Amino acid sequence: MSPFGNRRSLLAFATCLSPAFVLATPLAAPGLNAEGLSRRGNGAKIPCGNAPNIIAGNPVTAADIVVPSQDEGPPLATTDPSGYFPYLWCGAGTSTYVFIDPIGSYGYNKGTDGLIFWSGLDGAYNATQNAMKSRAATGINPPMGDGSIDSSHSTSLTLLVPIGNVTGGDSGVQWVEVFAQDSNHQKLTWGIYGAALTIMKDFVLSFPLYADASYFQINDGKWGTVGNGYVGIGLHTNTTNCYLKGNPTQNTGLICGMPSDYPNN
Repeated sequence: MSPFGNRRSLLAFATCLSPAFVLATPLAAPGLNAEGLSRRGNGAKIPCGNAPNIIAGNPVTAADIVVPSQDEGPPLATTDPSGYFPYLWCGAGTSTYVFIDPIGSYGYNKGTDGLIFWSGLDGAYNATQNAMKSRAATGINPPMGDGSIDSSHSTSLTLLVPIGNVTGGDSGVQWVEVFAQDSNHQKLTWGIYGAALTIMKDFVLSFPLYADASYFQINDGKWGTVGNGYVGIGLHTNTTNCYLKGNPTQNTGLICGMPSDYPNN
Protein backbone atom coordinates (compact mmCIF):
# COMPACT_ATOMS: atom_id res chain seq x y z
CA MET A 1 0.00 0.00 0.00
CA SER A 2 1.12 3.54 -0.65
CA PRO A 3 2.71 5.29 2.36
CA PHE A 4 0.03 7.91 1.76
CA GLY A 5 -2.69 5.38 2.53
CA ASN A 6 -5.99 5.95 0.78
CA ARG A 7 -5.73 8.61 -1.95
CA ARG A 8 -9.10 10.10 -1.01
CA SER A 9 -8.01 10.39 2.63
CA LEU A 10 -4.89 12.25 1.54
CA LEU A 11 -6.93 14.69 -0.51
CA ALA A 12 -9.25 15.33 2.41
CA PHE A 13 -6.30 15.94 4.73
CA ALA A 14 -4.52 18.19 2.26
CA THR A 15 -7.69 20.23 1.71
CA CYS A 16 -7.89 20.84 5.45
CA LEU A 17 -4.20 21.71 5.56
CA SER A 18 -4.54 24.56 3.02
CA PRO A 19 -0.87 25.59 3.23
CA ALA A 20 -0.18 29.30 3.05
CA PHE A 21 2.28 30.61 0.55
CA VAL A 22 4.70 33.51 0.39
CA LEU A 23 6.08 35.21 -2.69
CA ALA A 24 9.82 35.39 -2.26
CA THR A 25 12.45 37.43 -4.03
CA PRO A 26 13.60 35.46 -7.09
CA LEU A 27 16.88 33.71 -6.40
CA ALA A 28 19.87 33.95 -8.68
CA ALA A 29 21.50 30.68 -9.69
CA PRO A 30 24.48 30.16 -7.38
CA GLY A 31 26.69 28.59 -10.03
CA LEU A 32 25.65 25.00 -9.48
CA ASN A 33 27.02 22.34 -11.77
CA ALA A 34 24.83 19.45 -12.89
CA GLU A 35 26.75 17.93 -15.76
CA GLY A 36 24.55 16.60 -18.52
CA LEU A 37 21.44 18.46 -17.41
CA SER A 38 19.98 19.84 -20.58
CA ARG A 39 16.79 21.18 -22.05
CA ARG A 40 14.86 18.54 -23.92
CA GLY A 41 11.77 18.35 -26.06
CA ASN A 42 9.96 15.28 -27.26
CA GLY A 43 11.42 14.74 -30.71
CA ALA A 44 11.86 11.10 -29.71
CA LYS A 45 8.05 10.83 -29.34
CA ILE A 46 8.16 9.51 -25.81
CA PRO A 47 4.77 8.42 -24.46
CA CYS A 48 3.37 9.76 -21.22
CA GLY A 49 4.44 7.64 -18.27
CA ASN A 50 0.87 7.73 -16.99
CA ALA A 51 -0.83 7.55 -20.41
CA PRO A 52 1.24 5.03 -22.39
CA ASN A 53 -0.93 5.22 -25.51
CA ILE A 54 -0.42 9.00 -25.87
CA ILE A 55 2.74 10.65 -27.18
CA ALA A 56 3.52 13.50 -24.81
CA GLY A 57 2.50 16.86 -26.24
CA ASN A 58 -0.83 15.61 -27.55
CA PRO A 59 -4.11 16.20 -25.70
CA VAL A 60 -4.75 13.72 -22.89
CA THR A 61 -8.16 12.72 -21.57
CA ALA A 62 -9.05 11.17 -18.22
CA ALA A 63 -9.73 7.90 -20.03
CA ASP A 64 -6.12 7.87 -21.28
CA ILE A 65 -4.63 7.94 -17.77
CA VAL A 66 -3.30 4.59 -16.57
CA VAL A 67 -1.38 4.66 -13.29
CA PRO A 68 1.39 2.05 -13.44
CA SER A 69 1.87 -0.49 -10.68
CA GLN A 70 3.45 0.80 -7.47
CA ASP A 71 5.65 -2.30 -7.46
CA GLU A 72 7.11 -1.52 -10.87
CA GLY A 73 7.61 2.18 -10.24
CA PRO A 74 7.07 4.99 -12.78
CA PRO A 75 8.13 4.09 -16.35
CA LEU A 76 11.44 5.56 -17.42
CA ALA A 77 11.73 7.95 -20.35
CA THR A 78 14.54 5.69 -21.54
CA THR A 79 15.44 7.61 -24.70
CA ASP A 80 17.30 10.21 -22.63
CA PRO A 81 20.99 9.23 -22.90
CA SER A 82 22.05 11.66 -20.16
CA GLY A 83 19.96 9.97 -17.52
CA TYR A 84 18.46 13.31 -16.43
CA PHE A 85 14.72 13.88 -16.31
CA PRO A 86 14.01 10.14 -16.18
CA TYR A 87 10.23 10.49 -15.79
CA LEU A 88 7.70 12.09 -18.12
CA TRP A 89 4.22 12.73 -16.71
CA CYS A 90 1.12 14.16 -18.40
CA GLY A 91 -2.20 15.54 -17.21
CA ALA A 92 -5.80 14.92 -18.21
CA GLY A 93 -7.44 17.79 -20.06
CA THR A 94 -4.21 19.38 -21.22
CA SER A 95 -1.31 19.05 -23.65
CA THR A 96 1.13 20.11 -20.93
CA TYR A 97 3.66 17.53 -19.79
CA VAL A 98 6.52 17.57 -17.30
CA PHE A 99 9.92 15.90 -17.21
CA ILE A 100 10.74 15.16 -13.57
CA ASP A 101 14.18 14.52 -12.11
CA PRO A 102 14.10 13.56 -8.40
CA ILE A 103 17.62 14.39 -7.20
CA GLY A 104 17.23 14.66 -3.45
CA SER A 105 18.27 11.66 -1.37
CA TYR A 106 18.81 13.96 1.59
CA GLY A 107 18.58 11.06 4.00
CA TYR A 108 15.23 11.45 5.73
CA ASN A 109 12.37 8.97 5.81
CA LYS A 110 12.47 8.02 2.16
CA GLY A 111 8.95 7.28 1.04
CA THR A 112 7.25 8.81 4.06
CA ASP A 113 7.83 12.43 3.11
CA GLY A 114 5.59 12.23 0.05
CA LEU A 115 2.94 14.29 1.81
CA ILE A 116 5.49 17.05 2.43
CA PHE A 117 6.23 17.43 -1.27
CA TRP A 118 2.57 17.03 -2.24
CA SER A 119 1.63 19.80 0.20
CA GLY A 120 4.36 22.08 -1.13
CA LEU A 121 3.25 21.57 -4.72
CA ASP A 122 -0.38 22.05 -3.70
CA GLY A 123 0.46 25.33 -1.98
CA ALA A 124 2.27 26.52 -5.11
CA TYR A 125 -0.72 25.47 -7.24
CA ASN A 126 -3.07 27.45 -4.98
CA ALA A 127 -0.79 30.46 -5.45
CA THR A 128 -1.12 30.26 -9.24
CA GLN A 129 -4.90 30.07 -9.01
CA ASN A 130 -5.10 32.98 -6.59
CA ALA A 131 -2.83 35.05 -8.83
CA MET A 132 -5.07 34.39 -11.83
CA LYS A 133 -8.21 35.32 -9.86
CA SER A 134 -6.55 38.53 -8.67
CA ARG A 135 -5.47 39.42 -12.20
CA ALA A 136 -8.95 38.80 -13.58
CA ALA A 137 -10.51 40.87 -10.80
CA THR A 138 -8.34 43.83 -11.77
CA GLY A 139 -9.22 43.51 -15.45
CA ILE A 140 -6.15 41.62 -16.64
CA ASN A 141 -7.16 39.02 -19.23
CA PRO A 142 -10.61 38.30 -17.76
CA PRO A 143 -12.32 36.00 -17.08
CA MET A 144 -9.38 33.64 -16.45
CA GLY A 145 -6.62 36.15 -15.64
CA ASP A 146 -4.01 34.07 -17.41
CA GLY A 147 -0.74 35.49 -18.70
CA SER A 148 3.00 35.35 -18.17
CA ILE A 149 4.40 34.74 -14.68
CA ASP A 150 6.95 37.48 -15.46
CA SER A 151 6.98 40.64 -13.38
CA SER A 152 8.52 43.98 -14.30
CA HIS A 153 11.78 42.88 -12.70
CA SER A 154 11.95 39.12 -13.18
CA THR A 155 11.26 36.23 -15.55
CA SER A 156 10.97 33.77 -12.67
CA LEU A 157 8.81 33.08 -9.63
CA THR A 158 9.78 31.66 -6.23
CA LEU A 159 7.08 30.38 -3.87
CA LEU A 160 7.78 29.46 -0.26
CA VAL A 161 5.11 27.13 1.13
CA PRO A 162 5.14 26.71 4.94
CA ILE A 163 4.06 23.21 5.88
CA GLY A 164 5.51 22.34 9.30
CA ASN A 165 5.86 18.71 10.28
CA VAL A 166 2.80 17.55 8.36
CA THR A 167 3.79 13.90 8.78
CA GLY A 168 4.00 14.20 12.55
CA GLY A 169 7.48 12.70 12.42
CA ASP A 170 10.95 14.06 13.01
CA SER A 171 11.88 14.98 9.46
CA GLY A 172 12.13 18.64 10.46
CA VAL A 173 10.99 19.94 7.07
CA GLN A 174 9.22 23.25 7.65
CA TRP A 175 8.74 24.67 4.18
CA VAL A 176 8.98 23.74 0.53
CA GLU A 177 10.45 26.09 -2.06
CA VAL A 178 9.05 25.86 -5.59
CA PHE A 179 10.90 27.85 -8.26
CA ALA A 180 9.98 28.23 -11.94
CA GLN A 181 11.27 30.38 -14.79
CA ASP A 182 10.81 31.02 -18.50
CA SER A 183 12.79 28.82 -20.85
CA ASN A 184 13.51 28.22 -24.53
CA HIS A 185 12.58 31.80 -25.52
CA GLN A 186 9.01 31.07 -24.42
CA LYS A 187 6.89 32.61 -21.69
CA LEU A 188 5.68 30.38 -18.88
CA THR A 189 2.08 31.32 -18.12
CA TRP A 190 0.08 30.98 -14.93
CA GLY A 191 -2.28 28.49 -16.57
CA ILE A 192 0.46 26.20 -17.89
CA TYR A 193 2.37 26.44 -14.62
CA GLY A 194 -0.77 25.48 -12.71
CA ALA A 195 -1.28 22.50 -15.02
CA ALA A 196 2.35 21.45 -14.50
CA LEU A 197 2.02 21.65 -10.71
CA THR A 198 -1.12 19.51 -10.90
CA ILE A 199 0.80 16.96 -12.96
CA MET A 200 3.64 16.86 -10.43
CA LYS A 201 1.15 16.48 -7.57
CA ASP A 202 -0.31 13.47 -9.36
CA PHE A 203 3.16 11.98 -9.82
CA VAL A 204 3.89 12.31 -6.08
CA LEU A 205 0.46 10.94 -5.17
CA SER A 206 0.92 7.96 -7.49
CA PHE A 207 4.52 7.21 -6.48
CA PRO A 208 5.28 8.63 -3.02
CA LEU A 209 8.47 6.54 -2.82
CA TYR A 210 9.81 8.77 -5.61
CA ALA A 211 8.76 12.04 -3.96
CA ASP A 212 11.91 14.04 -3.45
CA ALA A 213 13.60 17.35 -4.09
CA SER A 214 13.60 17.65 -7.87
CA TYR A 215 14.42 19.56 -10.99
CA PHE A 216 11.58 19.75 -13.47
CA GLN A 217 11.02 20.89 -17.03
CA ILE A 218 7.63 22.05 -18.30
CA ASN A 219 6.66 21.41 -21.93
CA ASP A 220 3.44 22.38 -23.61
CA GLY A 221 2.14 20.82 -26.81
CA LYS A 222 3.67 22.18 -30.00
CA TRP A 223 5.63 24.85 -28.11
CA GLY A 224 8.04 22.38 -26.53
CA THR A 225 9.87 23.59 -23.44
CA VAL A 226 8.31 26.69 -21.87
CA GLY A 227 9.74 26.61 -18.35
CA ASN A 228 11.92 24.84 -15.84
CA GLY A 229 12.54 24.91 -12.12
CA TYR A 230 13.05 22.99 -8.93
CA VAL A 231 11.35 21.82 -5.73
CA GLY A 232 13.52 22.04 -2.60
CA ILE A 233 13.16 21.93 1.19
CA GLY A 234 13.91 24.14 4.18
CA LEU A 235 14.30 23.08 7.81
CA HIS A 236 13.62 24.51 11.23
CA THR A 237 17.38 24.40 11.87
CA ASN A 238 18.05 26.81 9.04
CA THR A 239 15.39 29.31 8.04
CA THR A 240 17.30 30.80 5.11
CA ASN A 241 18.75 27.94 3.08
CA CYS A 242 16.78 25.71 0.76
CA TYR A 243 18.33 22.34 -0.12
CA LEU A 244 18.02 19.96 -3.05
CA LYS A 245 20.23 17.22 -1.63
CA GLY A 246 22.94 16.56 0.88
CA ASN A 247 22.54 16.86 4.65
CA PRO A 248 20.46 19.94 5.47
CA THR A 249 20.53 19.26 9.21
CA GLN A 250 24.26 19.92 9.10
CA ASN A 251 23.81 22.83 6.68
CA THR A 252 25.71 20.97 3.98
CA GLY A 253 24.64 19.90 0.53
CA LEU A 254 23.35 21.39 -2.67
CA ILE A 255 21.62 24.71 -2.04
CA CYS A 256 18.55 25.34 -4.17
CA GLY A 257 19.16 26.98 -7.53
CA MET A 258 19.26 26.16 -11.20
CA PRO A 259 22.62 24.91 -12.50
CA SER A 260 24.75 27.63 -14.06
CA ASP A 261 24.89 25.74 -17.36
CA TYR A 262 21.15 25.18 -17.55
CA PRO A 263 19.42 26.96 -20.48
CA ASN A 264 17.09 29.55 -18.98
CA ASN A 265 15.87 31.54 -21.99
